[in-house]
Amino acid sequence: MFSNRSNLNIKNKLLILGFALMLVLGLIDSSRDEIIYEDVTNEDGNIAGVNIGTIEEDFYEGPFEVLSVTDGDTFRVSYYGENTPVRLIGIDAPESGNSKEKSECFSKESTEILTDLLLGEYILLEKDPQTNDRDGYNRLLRYAIIDNKDDVGLLMIQKGAALEYEYTKYKYASEYKRAQQEAKELELGMWNISKYKLE
Repeated sequence: MFSNRSNLNIKNKLLILGFALMLVLGLIDSSRDEIIYEDVTNEDGNIAGVNIGTIEEDFYEGPFEVLSVTDGDTFRVSYYGENTPVRLIGIDAPESGNSKEKSECFSKESTEILTDLLLGEYILLEKDPQTNDRDGYNRLLRYAIIDNKDDVGLLMIQKGAALEYEYTKYKYASEYKRAQQEAKELELGMWNISKYKLE
């Protein structure tokens, strides 16, 4: 048991060191202002993650391991040791049905695309000061960043795997809307299905 905890602590420290090195080398998107750091420790005093934010209130947290993918806009991460659901800000993917409801068109494909992008990966989460911290289902509302630079919500829209969704104001709305128009014009993903061509 002790060696597993020790290995996890070493792994977390290496991940934090890696992110810090990438920031210094400019491998993380530098257009998001000046970066500040804050280690986050769990109850045992071990480092559980690092908050990476900016002076202008942009706020990054992580890295967090993605544990599972629910559908094309929702997944679960190990959030400071808790298995926590995350809902991506600014997108809406077709709903996966349950025993009472039928799945929406392209839901399986959308879920598979998000799974390919995220499952088992370590990601950064970004808060948006224009949105709530959590939704009505107690899911974290966040942008997800993979490979230290790629916005997962934007990638899902660019692939035609999700729709831009402005349920509240959010800071990347114009970028997401532009990406959706391009995916629609190129008939990518769901835009190659007659149901969505009419929208």
